[in-house]
Amino acid sequence: MILTIPDAPTNFIENYLSRSATTIGFTWIKGLSEGGASVLDYTISYDQSIGQFVTLESGISSAAYTAIGLTSGLVYKFKV
Repeated sequence: MILTIPDAPTNFIENYLSRSATTIGFTWIKGLSEGGASVLDYTISYDQSIGQFVTLESGISSAAYTAIGLTSGLVYKFKV
């Protein structure tokens, strides 16, 4: 039996209610699993505009995350 990889998450959006100078929250829609492997968990990575993503946290089972302890004034990029 051949399993397919689930689709990537979509609709990655910021949760403005959780934003502060050092915190940002976001949500996404889980990728579809059309007869293939289901999503077990997610890994959140970030880049501080240096072109290198670093793992922030892994094993996230929900479709939402709040990053805390960020440095005010820096530009961050996130990916799930």
